[in-house]
Amino acid sequence: MNASNYNGIYDGSGISIVIIDTGASKSFKNDNVIYSYDFADNDKNANNYENHHGGSVAAVSQSVASGVDIIHLKVFKDNAVTASVYHIESALQWIIENSEKYNIAAVNISLAIGNVTSNAYNNTHGDEYQKLDDLDIITVVAAGNDSNKYNTDGINKMAASDNVIAVSAVTVNNEFTSWSQKHSELTDIAALGQNVNVKGHLLSGTSYAAPIIAGAAAIIQQIALEKLGHKISDEQFLELIQKTADKINPETYSSNSVSNQPALSTQSSLAIAGYTQNFTPDKDPGEDITNTYELLPESNQIFIKEKLSSKDLSDHYSFILDTNAVVSISLTDLDADVDLALKNSTGEIIKKEWVWGNGDLDLAEALVAGEKYFIAVDSYDKKLTAYALSIDFNGGINITPNKPVIDYISPENDPGGDMITAYQLMPSLNKVIINNSLNAEDTKDFYVFSLANKTSITVELTDLSADVDLFLVDSSGKTLSHEWSWGYSDLMITTVLEADKQYYILANSYDKNQTDYKLTIEFTEINPKIKKAPENTETPEIDYITPENDPGEDRHTAYKLSSNNNFLEITESLSAVDDKDFYNFFVKHSTEVTISLTNLDADVDLLLKDSSGKKLFHKWKWGNADLQISTTLNESEQYYIYTDSFDKKSTNYTLSIEFINSVGGPTIPTVSNTPDHGDAPLGYAGVNIDNAVNYFLEHSSDYAVI
Repeated sequence: MNASNYNGIYDGSGISIVIIDTGASKSFKNDNVIYSYDFADNDKNANNYENHHGGSVAAVSQSVASGVDIIHLKVFKDNAVTASVYHIESALQWIIENSEKYNIAAVNISLAIGNVTSNAYNNTHGDEYQKLDDLDIITVVAAGNDSNKYNTDGINKMAASDNVIAVSAVTVNNEFTSWSQKHSELTDIAALGQNVNVKGHLLSGTSYAAPIIAGAAAIIQQIALEKLGHKISDEQFLELIQKTADKINPETYSSNSVSNQPALSTQSSLAIAGYTQNFTPDKDPGEDITNTYELLPESNQIFIKEKLSSKDLSDHYSFILDTNAVVSISLTDLDADVDLALKNSTGEIIKKEWVWGNGDLDLAEALVAGEKYFIAVDSYDKKLTAYALSIDFNGGINITPNKPVIDYISPENDPGGDMITAYQLMPSLNKVIINNSLNAEDTKDFYVFSLANKTSITVELTDLSADVDLFLVDSSGKTLSHEWSWGYSDLMITTVLEADKQYYILANSYDKNQTDYKLTIEFTEINPKIKKAPENTETPEIDYITPENDPGEDRHTAYKLSSNNNFLEITESLSAVDDKDFYNFFVKHSTEVTISLTNLDADVDLLLKDSSGKKLFHKWKWGNADLQISTTLNESEQYYIYTDSFDKKSTNYTLSIEFINSVGGPTIPTVSNTPDHGDAPLGYAGVNIDNAVNYFLEHSSDYAVI
C-alpha cells in the first residue's frame, strides 16, 4: 500500500479539514490554519503547549493533501488527557453550522473510548454524525489502539456509526498492527498507522491512520468539485476507496509498539444505551469497606468527581456486576500522590496501582457477577487533591430499556444570568438532574436546550432554602410557564414542547438569599403513531417464508428474498448469539412498501438500508412493541431489511413486507459492484490513494448527480 504521502497534482486546495482534538501545537505547526476555537476553555486560543496530539494529527492530513486548509477545534483543557463529550458535541454542531462558510470536506476524530462489536451501540454523537452525512461531509474516526485490552474484535465507540468511516491501522507491509482495534464488519478501511513520518517524527497509532483518510477525502472532493460541480457523498467516497484499496489478510499481524492516543473522557454522555453516568456523591465516601459509598450503576460508564485531604485520606466505592465482565478503572486530574486499589468482598486487595507524584492510574480486571467489589482511592502524601474516577463496566451492568436514564450534571461554569449566556443543555437522556446554587450576587441561572422531536417535559425545582421562582421561556423571551409560591416550596412545570425550537429554563431568586437547589428535567418523547398501510380492496396472496438458512449478520451475508407475490411474511428468531438478521431484495419497479415487525418477546430495532449500506429508516421503541416502516422504493435498486436485537434476549418475530402498486414481488438482487477482496472481509482493505484518484478521474461521471 502507499504510505501517508500523496504526490499527485491535486492537493486539496480550497478544501477544509476539521481536526477535533487537543488543539494546535508549536512542535507540529500546521500550514493554512484558517480558523481555531477552544471549546474546552471557551476562547479563541486553541494552542496546546502540553499536548501535541492535535497538531501531529493535522500534519498527517497535510502530508497527504498539502494545500488543504486546517481548522482546529480544541476539546481538551490545557494539560488534560481526557475530553468532555459536551465539548465534542459543541464542536460537531459548529461544523454543521459553518460547513458551507469554510467549504468543509472532512472531519477527523482521533479520540477513543472502549470497544464495541456492533453499530447498534447508541452513539452519543449519532445526530451530529447523521447531519454531517447529509451535508456530504466525510467524518473519519480512529478505530482505537486497545486491541490487546479486549478479548474480542471491535472498534472504539466513537467510530461505531454507519455515518462515519472507521479506520484501523496497518504497517507499511499492509499487515494489521497487533494493537489496532478492528472488526470484520465495523472497520471500513485501513491505513498506515505504524511509524508514520510526521515532520521527522515516527509516530504510531490509529490516530495517524485516520487523518490519512481525511486527507484523501479532501483530494477526492477537490476533484469532484472540479469535474462534477458538487461533492460526492461519504457512501460514494467509502465505496471508492474500498474498491481501489489493497487487500489485507486479516490473519496477518505485526508485533510493534504504539504511541498514546488520547482517550475520550466519560464526563458526560448522551446515548441511551451506553451513556456515562456523571455525578458528584451526595455524601462523602467512607474510609473503609464498612461505610463505603454504594454505586448503583444505571450505565456501563461512570464518572465521579471527588476530593481527598489531610482529614479525609481515603474514599471507598462498592459495586456488584450483573454480568461477568472486565472492569476498567482510571484515576486522573490529581494534584497529589494517590493510590488506586480494587478489593474483593472481604476487603482483600485484588490489584493496586501507584506511581510517584500525581500521575494518572489505570487498572483493569476480569470480575464475576453477583460478587461485591470495592474501589479504594487512598491519599499517600496526605495532601489536598481533587480527583476524577472513571469506571467502565464493559457490559457488566444490564441496562433495563424502560428504566429512566439520568444524567447528573454539575455545571463546569456558572449558568449565565440572561438568555445570551445561558448554560447549554443537550438532552438526549430521559432525565437530567442539575445541582447548583443562587445567592445575592448570582440571582438568576438560565439553561437552554432544543428538542429533536415533540416532547412532554416536566421540570421540578426542589431542595431550596430560599424563595426561588421557576420559569420556562421560548427563544423570543416569551414566558410559557411561571411557577412560584411563598417561602421555599418545591415547584413543578409540566407541558408539551414542539421540535426544532430553543427553550430556556430560569431559576430566579426572589428574596436574593443564598440557596442550593436541584433542578430535575424529565423528557418523554411523543412518538407519532405508526402509519397504517393503505387497505387493499382485494386480499393479497401471501408468500409465507421460513428461511432455510439463518439470515446473515451483515449486508454481505444477507438472506436473499424472491417471490412472485406482493406480500411476504417471514418467521424467524433472534438470540444472544444471533442478534442480527439481514434480508436483501431487489425491486424492478418503483413501488410503495410497508415493512412490519411484530410478535416480539424482546426489544428489537427495525432498519431499512440502501445498496451502499446507508441507513434510510431506523424504527425502535422501548420494550417489545410492534414497529413499521412505510416508504417508496426506487426502481432497479436493491435494499436491505435489518432486524437488530437491542437487549440481546431470545425472541421469535414476524417480518411482514407488502409491496403496493407493484408488478410482481421482489427478486433476487443483481450482482453487487463491490470490489472483490478475495476471502478478506470488505473492511479489511488498505487505502491506496493513487489508485483511488486515478479511478475517480477516469470514472468521475459515474458519480454525477442526475
